[in-house]
Amino acid sequence: MKNVLAGLGLGIGIGLLVAPGPGSRLRQSILGRLGQMRNKEGSSILRVLNNATREDLLSVYGLGSVIADQVVQNRPFASEQQLFERNVVPESNFDHFKRQLQRKRTA
Repeated sequence: MKNVLAGLGLGIGIGLLVAPGPGSRLRQSILGRLGQMRNKEGSSILRVLNNATREDLLSVYGLGSVIADQVVQNRPFASEQQLFERNVVPESNFDHFKRQLQRKRTA
């Protein structure tokens, strides 16, 4: 029994010394990194939407002439939310267009 308690105490002591930090601090760090990645991703999509020609927009699968014209007429966009507020792109279709733009940009 003494060996079990000694091993448990030693394990807790080493765990406290080796642990990277409190869980709340680690969660905040991870959420901050995810936010930065999301902001970078969003800003690149906005950059594409703000600078692409009408023909470039039409070459994206699922993006028709009506939406391409609306994107061109309502530029510049400061955030993705403005696409919905200005009724340029339906919110239900935005994720699809975003994926298609990312595929096209990396191809």
